[in-house]
Amino acid sequence: MRIPLVEYSAGVPLDALAQDQAEAGALYRRVQQANERISSQLRLSRDVLQISNGRLRALGIAGVIQLSRGLELEIIPKFLQNAADTEWKPTLYLLSALSKHGSILPSEQVAASSSYLHSLYEIAGRILAQEYLRCRRKPVRTYRKERFWEYAIDGDPELSALFERHPDGMEQSRIRFDRYNSYNATIREAMRIVQPFTMEARVKNILSTAVSEWGCQGPPPKQKQPLPARNREWQPAYDLSYDIVRGLGASYHAGKLIAPGFVVDTWRLWEWLITAGIQTGIKTHKVLPQNALRWGEKKTAEGQSAVNVFPDIEVASQGGHPAPLYLIDAKYKRIAATPAGEIDRADLYEAFAFCSAAAVKEIVLVYPDEAPSETPGLVKPLSTYFIKDVLVHTVQVSFGSMREKGGILSFAANLTSGIEGVLQQTPSPSQPPLIQAPGPAVPAAPGSAQ
Repeated sequence: MRIPLVEYSAGVPLDALAQDQAEAGALYRRVQQANERISSQLRLSRDVLQISNGRLRALGIAGVIQLSRGLELEIIPKFLQNAADTEWKPTLYLLSALSKHGSILPSEQVAASSSYLHSLYEIAGRILAQEYLRCRRKPVRTYRKERFWEYAIDGDPELSALFERHPDGMEQSRIRFDRYNSYNATIREAMRIVQPFTMEARVKNILSTAVSEWGCQGPPPKQKQPLPARNREWQPAYDLSYDIVRGLGASYHAGKLIAPGFVVDTWRLWEWLITAGIQTGIKTHKVLPQNALRWGEKKTAEGQSAVNVFPDIEVASQGGHPAPLYLIDAKYKRIAATPAGEIDRADLYEAFAFCSAAAVKEIVLVYPDEAPSETPGLVKPLSTYFIKDVLVHTVQVSFGSMREKGGILSFAANLTSGIEGVLQQTPSPSQPPLIQAPGPAVPAAPGSAQ
């Protein structure tokens, strides 16, 4: 049984999940276990599933998780609650593997569509090929002890077996520093799994070359192991490979396709998606994500320290260290569907602080669009605030469908072209302002929070 649940909604009553008191007690334990699993996977310090007033709520996450063998929880992102039942899951499933703010849950087998895995394997193949080309000049090597038999002494002979007759010679041992290790075994096995699903000939050839180059490796380990510090550049490829090897092998059971569950930290995923889209789509300017900007200073009895702000994206000219041209900040909030396009005053104050610290005149606040749309990255302009000499543009961006080939590239192209169109159509400063500078007497915008 699969229970739909909208993120940040009032939740579902426990009566729909448990039939009696005994099942309710077991449900509490399963919810707590799910919280522990999700917090560990997403590196969170809070409970994302909460039971209060007889209802189960989901806070700040989306995905499909398994509470018990017969009970699955489908958590819908709050801005996609109006989308069709099957529109958002394939896209979110892919992003959960591509982003560090999502995770595949390999131990949670849930019913799935075959399009999930085919699309995921194709994208994973391209990622693994790209990471291999980037890191192959510094392969992962580890020390291991090797036993062998040889007539010539090439290692440390085993004295206990010195006089034993062996057809290959004397038993010896030596320490080798080579590429035969569990890390390469995991990446090689993942490449072997995804290679048949890749459609691009170049990617398929790269994966084939890598599999041949690593040669015969042992079986991948069951437990994830930390990479040596000298090989940290292989971490993205190793993390994705481990998920593929341990969790993404689909199987048929009782006529159903079974796949792992997935979960994402929604606001961080939205921020990552907008940042990745801008970095991919903008080719003529420099994109600086999460760059610290000095806004002021703080003095205390113990000393003086800087007050910094961190806008999500700075867009600047190429070369040197020029001042930013404009800023972009992702906001994972719902906006009331009114012609005024009113936003939360706190977002407005923060936007003005970002522009003040960066010495720029324009910033674009990007909110998710709740209207269903198949077009990924479609930008819908809402309003422009004139705050002294700063222009704050607010737009809504469609999540859309990115499950098809090139979907993420389409999202990036539509996002960047839409934002550039908003910046180019800025009203003349001589026109009357759309809204006055915010003051303490201005009430908070209704319906702008979660």
